Amino acid sequence: MKKFRAIISKTLIDELGLDAVMLSRLDGDKPVCIELRDGAEIYITAEENDVLMAFIEIPIKDKRKIQMQSNKIMDIFINDEDLLMNVRKDKFVVMCYIDKKSKDIESKLLDKLVVFNNLAELINS
Repeated sequence: MKKFRAIISKTLIDELGLDAVMLSRLDGDKPVCIELRDGAEIYITAEENDVLMAFIEIPIKDKRKIQMQSNKIMDIFINDEDLLMNVRKDKFVVMCYIDKKSKDIESKLLDKLVVFNNLAELINS
């Protein structure tokens, strides 16, 4: 089973092409936070020993936007049964769990990060 830091580094540096300097603050197995331009924040943490938990908190700027984009938003959830959703007063929260024993964990994490980013764009574009 891969270490949390190795999974995060490989996904963000090798797969997404981020500069390694941006990840200099990675500290062992402590949670990682990635802030997106629109104020949304993605969190990745190692839950217990066998699971990664990734979630995004998207600030809701205009609730009407969620209603207008509801078909596209629901399509994302229908196509990815691993995603869980919670809508709060001022935040749209999406989360998922990824098995750390999975051989292609970096690819799965990358897919979830892309989905999170797409949802943030849909909700706040």
